Amino acid sequence: MDSSMMEVYVGVVAATIAIIALFLQRYEIIKNGRMSALIHASNLIQQRIDYYENIIQGVEERGESSFGLKSRINDELRPLKHKIDFELLDLMGRHDGVTQIPDIKSALKSKNTQ
Repeated sequence: MDSSMMEVYVGVVAATIAIIALFLQRYEIIKNGRMSALIHASNLIQQRIDYYENIIQGVEERGESSFGLKSRINDELRPLKHKIDFELLDLMGRHDGVTQIPDIKSALKSKNTQ
């Protein structure tokens, strides 16, 4: 009887550990999915910025005004990319133990103000 109780305890402990591991894996999958989505969104916005900058260069070479495209880049796209990058850095800092987040953020802030 004593050894059967020990087997039950071991089984309960093993089941508890397995359940905890499943919850941790689920959490990790959700976190990685969010990080991947943020990286993808940031890359798409950067591609759009690069695309508009190429158009601006062509427009300026022809001597035409590119004010609308420049304002779209500076007023809409760059701030949005900045927000996404900061959200990604926050997520990485909270979950992945990246310790240089304040340094990276201050470098990004100084780069955006130039």
